[in-house]
Amino acid sequence: MKKALPTVILLLVFAVGLWYASANNFFRTNQEEAKDTLLQVDPQQITALTIQIQEEQVELVNNKGQWAMTKPASYPINTYPVDDWLSTISNVSVESTVEEHAADMDKYGLAEPSQTFTVSVRDGKTHRINVGAESPVSGFFYATADDERTVYQVSQSALSSLARTAFDFAAKEPLTFPLERVKQFEWNWSGQSYRLQHVDKAETPTEANSDDGRSQEANKEESEIKNWLLNGKSITENDATTLMNKMRYWMTEQEPSRTASLSHIANNEPDWSLDLSLKPDQEVTGQEEKGKAETREYKGYMQGEELWIVPPNSEWAYAIHKQELLDVQTLWHGKMSDNEDKQATKK
Repeated sequence: MKKALPTVILLLVFAVGLWYASANNFFRTNQEEAKDTLLQVDPQQITALTIQIQEEQVELVNNKGQWAMTKPASYPINTYPVDDWLSTISNVSVESTVEEHAADMDKYGLAEPSQTFTVSVRDGKTHRINVGAESPVSGFFYATADDERTVYQVSQSALSSLARTAFDFAAKEPLTFPLERVKQFEWNWSGQSYRLQHVDKAETPTEANSDDGRSQEANKEESEIKNWLLNGKSITENDATTLMNKMRYWMTEQEPSRTASLSHIANNEPDWSLDLSLKPDQEVTGQEEKGKAETREYKGYMQGEELWIVPPNSEWAYAIHKQELLDVQTLWHGKMSDNEDKQATKK
């Protein structure tokens, strides 16, 4: 009996290992692995998407390669969250199959789904994920695919990535422009004007050698990197970038509003303005239209503690809290003071 004991132990270990591997689907075939994804759809083939969460509906349509929102409003959209959503719905994993050919969908909360995610593809077909009640396993919900009656368990994290609002897809940056093309950046507010101007190296003001022992070569190197003027005083490109990005990174925290619906915009002079002069686009090929210099004018209107910014040729306005503008003004004033102090020290 003692001689047989090691063999019995090995058999038990093997049996436990076999059970564990089977329970964790280590022996799935390639065909079975293909069923791990709830929807078999290529994100590149999707032409429309709809998100229905209770009474709220979001709908986006791809027209000739351009995505546009059609519900609840035609907000300007950011394509990055759209691409992310398309990738997500194409990779929703099935945790387990709960019941095939389920007769009673109500017990899973799927008779009237709480969430529905629908996509249309180029071949005219429609694919859908219906989400029902939370399963007894924490962090998982019941779901079906394409209106079939097979009920699956799907992780809450995957589904929450699909449950997005119109604001999640909407463009949130009121100021969008290519930083490398800026020739002049001038803004006005409360009677104050601030102007950044890019100058070529040949135009950059040179500064006389000071008495602090620096070589002419050091002064020459410093003057070459100071290829921007802030209200007529030289500053470095890094400083100019910091100043412009303070505005460029503004982001609204609410959905855009149509300018026609904002009474404080109609027939009123702007409280804030930004004029951009952009150099020709250098990143063009022989097949593309030659880049041209252009100007853009942004206008802002104060309403309470919010500045509503209207981009050029836009019917939409974006709200930025007044404190954001005050922070920008503080930064720009600080940089102007630094310049004045440096000039005074050199004299």
